[in-house]
Parts: sequence; structure tokens; C-alpha cells
Amino acid sequence: MRTNDLTRWQLEPPGFSAWVHTHGMDAALCVNNYRESVFAGTDHYRQEEFMRYHRGDGNCPGCPNNCIKLFAGEKSAAATEARGMHQEIAGALGPNCGIADLGAVMRANVLCNELGLDPTSLGFTLSMAMECVERGTLSERLRFGDADAMLEMIEDVAHRRGFGAVLSEGARRASNQIGGEAARYALHVKGLEMVSFEPRTQTNLALGYAVAPVGPRYDICEHDWDFDTTFGWDHTLELSRTIGILKRIPMNYLGADKVRNFKALLTIWSAADVLDFCIFAIAPTRVLTLEEMARMLAAVTGWKTSSYEIMRFGERRLHLMRLYNLREGLTAADGVLPARFFDDPIPAGRWAGTRLDRAEFGAAVRTFYRMMGWDDEGRPREETLIDRHLGEFA
Repeated sequence: MRTNDLTRWQLEPPGFSAWVHTHGMDAALCVNNYRESVFAGTDHYRQEEFMRYHRGDGNCPGCPNNCIKLFAGEKSAAATEARGMHQEIAGALGPNCGIADLGAVMRANVLCNELGLDPTSLGFTLSMAMECVERGTLSERLRFGDADAMLEMIEDVAHRRGFGAVLSEGARRASNQIGGEAARYALHVKGLEMVSFEPRTQTNLALGYAVAPVGPRYDICEHDWDFDTTFGWDHTLELSRTIGILKRIPMNYLGADKVRNFKALLTIWSAADVLDFCIFAIAPTRVLTLEEMARMLAAVTGWKTSSYEIMRFGERRLHLMRLYNLREGLTAADGVLPARFFDDPIPAGRWAGTRLDRAEFGAAVRTFYRMMGWDDEGRPREETLIDRHLGEFA
């Protein structure tokens, strides 16, 4: 595990919660509800700053990696599981809300864990409200960079007090209640709030956020910069050839060959989800190969399985979840990103001027559908379902 750069980053404290200080150099940083890309407080998120708050490792049973690290915003706080912090949280409650105080972000994370709130969904619901306040659509105390107001609002959301009752419904419903231009600042897909990893520069992620059956997930597929021609990890092609990824592609490129790679990456992580493998341990960029995954599955189940069958499991799950979405009324029209990523270019930094093209993105989504054996409306074809032993749904 220590010989794999990516796995070692997760293994050694402070773990991969400490990433904000590196973005902007590579894939661009989500700042102030994706309205900005440069954050003055980046230095507060360096690894040595995280280590000031480090209280130990979380204990994921049976795993030596322990990629969840425990952090406390107060010096006297104990190392409880509520202090477990993962990658998304630093971005969603930090630069996304303009918060430079790392200790406040950690206190916010503990509050979310203790009160039963999702930190990422909450972060983008708060940032929607903060932008509404800044643009005059809403009159509340919430402001980008005001950590005290953020911490107070977390309590109000959990207890549905005052304006917290509105935000407790999430960004989409809250924006509908606020009215005006609030819906434009509510960054969500299918009602699920965005995550803080930039899709305008990472087209794998852009496709994943749009077509994922549950909406945006930062763990829907391996991130583009892992395979980028400039920033990609040295080892990432070693295990990727087994799923058909043969060469590096720039992270911001969007074409049929990038869609092909996305489909492979989406499928293997879908297989991990359905078979209960941790995506932070498996192919194609971590320590386990597809063959090792097959041997582990056989050891647990007794099945004489193969890496080919594992990929088939991943595809079958994607077809089933698409059928579920269609049954519940979700269509291809719901598989689109918030307007900001098409209309507003990244304002500053290495990627200044970058935005997604609507027509190009729509074509890429249709290409993905066809590669999956779906029609242009995202409906699995009869032959596709029969091929995956799902003919009963045809």
C-alpha cells in the first residue's frame, strides 16, 4: 500500500482530506458556490495545518488503510468517530462557503455528524443562500467567509429554527421558496447538491455528475486528473489497461474516446458498489487488481468468477438503476449540469475562461447512452436488457 502514491496519500496522516491547497494548480478550486476559483485562505488548508487538529485514524473494520482521519477543531476535544473527516467536506464547508478558518470547518463537520446532516449537501445549500444574500435576493446573516454565522445556521437547520427550516429542505426546495434568481444559484442535479470538484476542467466528472442515477457524487468514477497528461499519477495506467484505458487524456478534453474511458471507470466503481468493495482500495488506480478482486469475491462466495463478470455486474447495476429512475419519472432531461458550468467561465487562475459547451456536452451524453446500449433518451434497449439477464423489464 505504501508503494502506491494514491493509496499512501490516504493512509498517512492527515490523509486526503488535505487537498484544497493543491487544487487551483491542477483542476481548479470551487470557491464561493463555484462562482470563483481563487481562494485567499488556501494556505490554511495545508497538510501541516491539518496536523494541528489531527486526533488519530478512524477504524474501518478489516482495512489497514483507515482513510478516514479524525480531526477536532478544539484542542481539548476527544477523538470520537464524529470527528471523522473525508475528502468532500473540506471543500464543501471550506472554500465553497468562503471559510478560511480550518478549525471552524472541523467544528462544522462534527456538528453535521452529531446532528445527522450531510456535510456536502449542507455546504452547497448554505453557499446557495450565501450567494442569494450577496446578490440581494435574500436578507439573512449568512455571508461567504462568516464562520460563526455558518455554525449557527447548522444548528438552526438541524432543529428547523427560523430560516434554518427553509434550508433544511435542501438547495432545490429552498431556492423555490426563496424565489427570484435563487434557483440559478442552487447547484444540484436531480435534486442532489453538487460536490466541490470542478466539472468544467474534469469532463469525466462532468459526465458522471449528469448521468449518475443519484445525482452528483465525487466517487462516481476516478477523477480526470489521475489520468491527465500533465498531472496524472505515475502509476495510473498500470492497472487501467485491464479496463481498456491505454493512454493519458487531458482532463478538460471531451470527445468520444474520453466517454469510452468514463464508461469503463464508471462501470468498475459501479461493480465495487454492488459487490461491497471499497473504491479506495480497488483497480484501476489503487492497490487491488481486477484479478485480485475476482479472487476475493470467489473466496467469500464460492463462485468461480472472473474479472469479466465483475465488470458485467457493474453494467447490470447501471441498467437497473436507470430503469428505476425511469419508473420514478426521471428522464434524460434531468441528466444535465447546473447552468453555471455552461454559462460562466472559470474566472481566474490556470483555467481562466474554461467552461463547458452545451452542444458538445449533450453530444457526449448521447455517446455515453449509445455505448451503454440505451437510446438517445437514455432508455435501455430491449436487446441490452436481454443481454444482461434483465429481459423481464424489457
